[in-house]
Amino acid sequence: MRLERAEFEILQQLRLIPHLTKGVCAVHVLVSGGKDSVALLQLLSSIQNLPSAWSKVSIRLFVHHFNHRQRGAESDGDEELCIDLARRSGTPIKVWQWPVELTQRVENGENFQNLARHWRYSSVREFAKEYSQHSSTDDWLIATAHHRRDHAETVLHNLTRGCGMQGMLGLTPWTEKEKLLRPLLWLSAALSDNYIANKSWPHREDSSNAELQYTRNRLRNLVVKELEALNPQFIEHVWNLSADIDMTAVMPTDEAVQKKEDGSIGEAKLLLNPLLNENDLHRFITRHIPPHLPHPSRRFLTNILDHINKCLSSPHIPRQYKFALSESVCLHLTHKHLELKVTQG
Repeated sequence: MRLERAEFEILQQLRLIPHLTKGVCAVHVLVSGGKDSVALLQLLSSIQNLPSAWSKVSIRLFVHHFNHRQRGAESDGDEELCIDLARRSGTPIKVWQWPVELTQRVENGENFQNLARHWRYSSVREFAKEYSQHSSTDDWLIATAHHRRDHAETVLHNLTRGCGMQGMLGLTPWTEKEKLLRPLLWLSAALSDNYIANKSWPHREDSSNAELQYTRNRLRNLVVKELEALNPQFIEHVWNLSADIDMTAVMPTDEAVQKKEDGSIGEAKLLLNPLLNENDLHRFITRHIPPHLPHPSRRFLTNILDHINKCLSSPHIPRQYKFALSESVCLHLTHKHLELKVTQG
């Protein structure tokens, strides 16, 4: 079975998650019937159908659809579509109906969006725990269709409410503590947009997404679109900013740098594999260059990465190849490792 580029990139990342490689893992996919979640289901179905000996992951999908009963016949139509999609993919499905007690809480003044979000995640999490105990799966996790546009929207939403550095981190592709997987975040906005747009399974548009009484809808339909009009790379810039903030939080301090006998004051190794990309390289370098030394720009690292990939793709890779990042920082490339060395200079 031939994978599309987006599917292959996500598979490469899934191979790094132990839950998916140490036995059969139940992946509980939240499917609304919208184009994003339908594309995610189609993507994960493609990966599920691969021979596990080749894919190195073993997953068993389970679809969850939550009918919030807010749009009458339209909500019921979403439910019918999701049941049909589950049948099409040969995947079991659990349909959840909005509880009467939550309606009463909304009528008493509680926020519908917050209640709905908590209902979805708490329900599927409890179901996943019980399902794993009574099935032949070894582990479980939850998958949602959030992508980098959702990430940018989340960061802007946090900013409007007032947030610190933590709020600028936005969404992450994989959260170990919550067993929460957002595979589409591994793709650039352009690649995920193209993948979603070209999927063949039917989907439905949620008419409430166009309503502007909710803050997130206003951000999505007005603010984000305007910012993208100003700069088409806005979504990726927000993603990179969050990555930079995350990396800065774990940078070593001056006190942690110890000088060695050969003049080296720090070194680290990165095991090379097909996952090496700009974010991997940037994260590796930022974490290991001491804060008192200048850090290379992303543009400079992109050029370095191009050279590294050319070396790796060559049938005659040099025994060792060096890339100078500055007078004090050098990268050493071998066929297995990328080693960073920092000297006194």
